[in-house]
Amino acid sequence: FEQKKKQDERKKNDEKKKEKLRCKQQRENRMAVLRDAGKVPLCQRKTSHFFSYAGNGKSFRYISPDEDGFGLNVKDLDVSGASSDTSITPDSNLPLFLTQKWDGTTCQATNTAVFKRLDIRAGGKDRKNRLTKGGKFKGNHHVSKGSTIAASRYDLYLVCWFDVETGRWEGLRDPDNSESVIPKQLADCIEPYLNKFRDNLPDGLCCYFEAVHREINARYRHLDADLNPCESDVEDHSE
Repeated sequence: FEQKKKQDERKKNDEKKKEKLRCKQQRENRMAVLRDAGKVPLCQRKTSHFFSYAGNGKSFRYISPDEDGFGLNVKDLDVSGASSDTSITPDSNLPLFLTQKWDGTTCQATNTAVFKRLDIRAGGKDRKNRLTKGGKFKGNHHVSKGSTIAASRYDLYLVCWFDVETGRWEGLRDPDNSESVIPKQLADCIEPYLNKFRDNLPDGLCCYFEAVHREINARYRHLDADLNPCESDVEDHSE
C-alpha cells in the first residue's frame, strides 16, 4: 500500500511539473508573439523626485515651503532644459497637476496583455532565478529600449494575455507563475479589471497602474484588494 501511495504521489508531481513547463513555454511563446508584433509597451521608467527632499528610506521627506531648500530637486534633476535622461523642462504655458501616488506593485496594461515591472537590480532569490534561467532579452522577460534608465534597471514580466481564439484572458493563475513574482494578492487585484482593459483601452494605449492590496504593502493592511490607476492618456479607461 505504501509503495502504491508513493508511486501515485510521484506521478502527480511529474504531472504538475509537466503542466508547469507547458504553461511556462506558452507564456514565453506569447511574449515572443507580442514582441514581434510590436505590442510590448515601453517599461515605465522610474524618475527622480521632482521636488527637493531630505533623507533616505524611513527618514525620507519632502522639504516643506517654510524650510530652506524648498523648490525643485536641482540636486538630481537638470531643470535647465539640457538634453539628458534626467532633464525635466516644465512648460510654463501648461498647468501642472499633482496627484496622490499609492505605493503598491507597478503594473502596465494594454487591451491584449498585462505586465508587471520587475527591478532586475534588486537582490533576492527571484532575481537570481531570472538571471540564471532566463537572463535579459530571453524568454518571458523583456527589457525596454525606450529609456537607458529603465532598460538598465527594469524588466517586464507577462502576467496574462487575452486569447482571441478562446475569447478569454489566459495565464493569470497558471502554475508557472512564481509566488514571488505574481502572488495571489496581485492576481486578486488585477482579475476584476481584465475585461475593462479589453473593452476600454484603445489599441496602442498602455495604462500604467499601481496594484494596491493590504498584503502587498504593510501600510494598507486595513484595505480590501484594489487597483489604483497611475497614468493614462485617456480618461476612465482603468476604472
